Order: sequence, then structure tokens, then C-alpha cells
Amino acid sequence: MTLNKGDKLRNMDKRRGSTPFPMHLQTLHRRSMPVDDRELRSSMPPALAGELSNLTRCTSYSPNEQHRHSCVSDSSDSVISSGSDSDGQIYKVVLLGEHGVGKSTLARIFGGVEDTLDYEDAGNTYDRSIAVDGEEANILLYDIWEQDNSQWLKDQCMRMGDAYIIVYSVTDKSSFEKASELRIQLRRARQSENIPIILVGNKTDLVRSREVSVD
Repeated sequence: MTLNKGDKLRNMDKRRGSTPFPMHLQTLHRRSMPVDDRELRSSMPPALAGELSNLTRCTSYSPNEQHRHSCVSDSSDSVISSGSDSDGQIYKVVLLGEHGVGKSTLARIFGGVEDTLDYEDAGNTYDRSIAVDGEEANILLYDIWEQDNSQWLKDQCMRMGDAYIIVYSVTDKSSFEKASELRIQLRRARQSENIPIILVGNKTDLVRSREVSVD
């Protein structure tokens, strides 16, 4: 369900050059692109400065290798490097939602991390290259909403994204209500911008436990 879509990502679901899930059947591309932590770094309280590397640890892919790569950004100049440069537009997408709704699971599927043993090393930022209307685009998916309990991080999450995915569980009505609150908070934080916000109802396979109706 889409609450609001901007022009940037309007046709993402019609993208060419990428194939449907499951992820292990896809050709995954690892591009040379910055892990842009400048916004976080410039406003980070000194007490949290040492935590930035963990917040921007990124999982990415090489087209000729089957395993994923974990990369850590320790400065705003660091890059996820490969043999070629990417001229594609970079879009920062931030996952929001209550604890336990499945945000990290969705992020790992996006990042191709399917093995439970790899979860700890996977990081919390996922890089993927897609084609939209024949043009290259890089999606940097941030799963950092619950990485720190500070209000500072939550405020930064509200400000840093080019688009947002708000996740709720259909088995938890309170998570749906929280998703609505988060949408309102986003609108207030980004009043002058037409930010795409996508609402995702997760755990739809748990039919007997559903608390949020289809309507």
C-alpha cells in the first residue's frame, strides 16, 4: 500500500534489468559508491561518535562472486569499492517501524542475506543497483531505526532519507497504529518536501493471527 510516491521512485516496481525474488537467482552488482555518512557525522553528539561505523556498516555484492561483502565506513570519504565506478543516481531509503515487525528480515532479503549464520556479519545498510527506465540507480537501504535508543538517531532517520518504507505487522494492530503515527511525524519533519512513503504490511502468511483487516 502506498501512502505517497514521489517522481523519483514512482516507476521502481516497473524496473528493468532486475528480476523477481528469490534473491539467489539474481545477478547482484557491487558498485563503487560512497557510504554517505556525512549528515550523520556532522550532527552526531561526541558521545556517539564511536558508534558511527556500526551504523553505516554496509552489505554489497560483486557481479562475479556468489558471496556478499561487508564494508565499514569510518569517514565520509570511504567507499564501497569494486573494479568500476557507477554514475547512477543514489537513493537513500530508510526502514521505519515498531520492534518485531520484520524490518531487518525485509532488509536482508533485499540484500541477499538468506543464511541465518550470516545475519550477524551482514551489517545494517544494504546496497543494490537497479535500472529504472533504462537508467542506472543505486538503492542504499538503511536498517538503523532501532540500532540505537537515542532520540538523536531517530531524528536523523527522519531527515536523511530520499524515501521511506514504514513496516507494520498484520498480526499486531498497535504496530499499524504506530506506522500511522510515523507517517505523520515524517510529514511534519519534511513539510516542504514530497517524500515518498511506502506502507508495508508484513507477516501476511500468519492468517489466523491477523489483527489488521485487508480493508
